[in-house]
Amino acid sequence: LLTNIHTLELEDNEEITDKSLSLLTNLRTLYLLSTAEITDNSLSILTNINILDLKDNYCITDKSLSLLTNIHTLELEDNEEITDKSLSLLTNLRTLYLLSTAEITDNSLSILTNINILDLKDNYCITDKSLSLLTNIHTLNLEGNESLTDESLSLLTNIHTLDLCYNYGVTGKSLSLLTNIHTLCLLGNDLITDSTLSLLTNIHTLDLLGNEKITDNSLSYLTNIHTLNIKFNEKITDKSLSLLTNMRTLDLMGANKITDNSLSLLTKICTLHLSNDPHITDHSLSLLTNMRSLHISNNDIITDHTLSHLTNIHTLHLAASQEITDSSLSLLTNIHTLHLMASSKITDESLSLLTNIHTLHLVLNPCITDKLLSLLTNLHTIFLMDNKNMTNISASLR
Repeated sequence: LLTNIHTLELEDNEEITDKSLSLLTNLRTLYLLSTAEITDNSLSILTNINILDLKDNYCITDKSLSLLTNIHTLELEDNEEITDKSLSLLTNLRTLYLLSTAEITDNSLSILTNINILDLKDNYCITDKSLSLLTNIHTLNLEGNESLTDESLSLLTNIHTLDLCYNYGVTGKSLSLLTNIHTLCLLGNDLITDSTLSLLTNIHTLDLLGNEKITDNSLSYLTNIHTLNIKFNEKITDKSLSLLTNMRTLDLMGANKITDNSLSLLTKICTLHLSNDPHITDHSLSLLTNMRSLHISNNDIITDHTLSHLTNIHTLHLAASQEITDSSLSLLTNIHTLHLMASSKITDESLSLLTNIHTLHLVLNPCITDKLLSLLTNLHTIFLMDNKNMTNISASLR
């Protein structure tokens, strides 16, 4: 009956079979994750599909995929039945994910020269031989990849987004040539150093989570950065951060070398993540009045004083932040998304005033009761877990 469906996601589904799927000829987007009852018999009929996800699918083979030449986005992971034979025919592909796909080799990938987005995370079958030919790539994921080296990457000068998380094949020799890069992930990367990063001055988004090689010496040159993750980073200090005054999004969880001295200067920040960072206090945080999204966890330093100044916040995550109470939360009337976990000092009293909330997550909150839900009439998404005083949810939502 639902023949007009254009997007369908099936995962671990045993009740939907070829019989019904073959009738959905208007499908444009299809996710078939671990679906044993769907085979080539139906998929081969759905030739209008543009986006196909076959992660962990062992039933679909080259037989049907070779007929779906309109596909522009394909995701494969642990697919033993999809090989070069079919992939080489999908020349309209623009986005391709090849995760742990032993049957896909350079033979097919070298033909797909229109690809713009390529994910080769943990892929050991694709080599420099094919990657060097894909010069239209602008987004490349080489997380955990050891097969690809500077030989191919140095030729992909159109790349603007690159993931080198835990990568052991690419060095500064090629990266220094990719001056168009604006988004870079160096999580756990030991091969890229300050001498290379300091040259990539177009970067605006940088992930240095747990990185032990990058220091203030390069970061101080990247003044165009607006999004930075230095979670659990011990090398970045106030010296460089204070210079990044274009910052909009910042993750400081566990970044113990950052203090109020630099954070107070980053007044354009809209999104901030903090944990129990000992040197970040109300003094700096209360000055960031452009804040729209704030995430605080396991923190007993930030108090009501800060929140009472950040009245533009629309998204708030509080987890075990014991110094935040009803007193400040009640003032944040612009909030539409609220996550509270183990917030023992937050009660119905403040939440009942936040009538604009449409998304609410409550976990381990002892002082929130059923009564609250009946007052928040704009709610459309609720997640509840282990809230001992919420016992009759259905009655509250009537």
